[in-house]
Amino acid sequence: MVELKQKKMPVSCRKETKSVTDCLLELEDVSIICIGPASCLRTFYFQEGELDILDHVFLCQLDQTDYLTGDIYSKLEKTVEQAVLLPDIKGIVLFAGCSDYIIQTDYDSMVLELEATYSLPFFQIWRGPIAKCQHNSKEEIKEIANILADKKPRKHVESEKEIFKLPVLASDIAGVASLIEDWNCLRVLYTPGSCTDSFADNSLLAKQSNFYYTHFSDIDLSLGGTSDILSFICEHHDGKEDVCLMGSPLNHFVHGDYEELSESLKMEDISVLPFITEGFEEAAIGISKGLMDAGNYFLENETKERTPKNQINLIGFTKLTLGNIINIDELKEKLAWNNYELNVIEGNLRDAFSSILAGQVNWVVSEEGLDLAKWLQKNYQMPYIVDLPIGRLGFERCIEQLTPFCDIQLIDRDEEVRDIERTLQNKHVLLLGRPSINEGLEKMLQLEFECQSVTSRTYLPTENLAYFYQDKAVGFSTIEELAAEKRSYDIIIGDSAYQKGCQFYFPKASFIPLNDGVVSGSVSEKPMSLTGISGNNWLTSFL
Repeated sequence: MVELKQKKMPVSCRKETKSVTDCLLELEDVSIICIGPASCLRTFYFQEGELDILDHVFLCQLDQTDYLTGDIYSKLEKTVEQAVLLPDIKGIVLFAGCSDYIIQTDYDSMVLELEATYSLPFFQIWRGPIAKCQHNSKEEIKEIANILADKKPRKHVESEKEIFKLPVLASDIAGVASLIEDWNCLRVLYTPGSCTDSFADNSLLAKQSNFYYTHFSDIDLSLGGTSDILSFICEHHDGKEDVCLMGSPLNHFVHGDYEELSESLKMEDISVLPFITEGFEEAAIGISKGLMDAGNYFLENETKERTPKNQINLIGFTKLTLGNIINIDELKEKLAWNNYELNVIEGNLRDAFSSILAGQVNWVVSEEGLDLAKWLQKNYQMPYIVDLPIGRLGFERCIEQLTPFCDIQLIDRDEEVRDIERTLQNKHVLLLGRPSINEGLEKMLQLEFECQSVTSRTYLPTENLAYFYQDKAVGFSTIEELAAEKRSYDIIIGDSAYQKGCQFYFPKASFIPLNDGVVSGSVSEKPMSLTGISGNNWLTSFL
């Protein structure tokens, strides 16, 4: 029978009982290659930082196409090429999860081929509850330790190539979770059990009591568990709250039927908002699709007629993606000076969408909100602007764009700007952020710091994300790719995950950290603001 559990503690809290992952990470003299979708691998990034073992752990991220074509070996081999460079290792462990177990990826053949190629012992260990019935992974790890105890470390071959590993980005599951973070709804994640670590990016959600997730073995999987989930939701639903159903990579392989479950719940007078997440895609894609799912769900029966009021809808903001860029309370205060309300489309989505059609204009602050804005324009003739107001002139610029659609003007409250002794007129700046953030920073640099030499790059480690941003971004997947461009920079602005590599390849450049929750997860609980004067002062403080 499928078991449903309640998530009560932050995901970052370590359990007293050691997990398979804990045992494996304690194994000495080995390189560990963790294999799987983004949602499965994201947690290892946090554990690496917590245990300071970044050098020993390598991440091999797989997407739907890799599993569909079965061409896992080519990606794995690229990761192995990095892992074997680690000095004084005795072996390499391939650490695979539920997705590979379900489709029965043939790692035994891969191990034999890799051992023949690299003359090094290779081992494979399963993680996740689905494999527990057939494999005692903790005991297998002990056996590996015993096998390697008497072996001599592989002779280290010096390599001129420095490797600076970048994190797996937050998944679509984490993106949707951030979209509904402050909403008092009943959340159910359909997963074997281990995918709850996807919420390491959302500490507030992990603490909330109305978050549940499924937990089952391979036997439960073969029998199916939709009826158990249905019974559970009916039992725990209070008759008033909304139900949000999210999926994990499991849905991709077993074709979880959201529609059937939703229809069954409707017969019980329970409406469900299904977010079609699978854990393969990144947070930005999850938020974009999640906003569209919510729009179709809440506006399904709305008429085309609207009665706008003094309201502006802000679309594309979540604490995970822009929580360290925009202070929403500050924006609300600025618009309140003009007797306008700001309706932020995140958190309590029922409240946000109940009044969205009353907005005079939609203000899109990221690519994640663009599809919803276009949909609202097509179906409800709602205009929209796209701009992230970074810097002293950023808010002024946005006000000018909003003016044709609403009666609003800039009101100066005598905010102070720090005097700077010099401009950045002769400096070359590299921006390493998502497109909307890069664009906002570039406008501030050009208009407020006289910097006309700005290069923007976006971390695009997967084809899914590159397709999502399309022509909005020039991408990179490694720091080495940036170095290969043979450009020199005076200043680099980006997430702290890029800092070590950038300082190695661009030693003369000053690095200014601007952490992105989707990349490093390091988002302050108290949001800073780069909006208006604050953005100008923030950059000035580093000069």
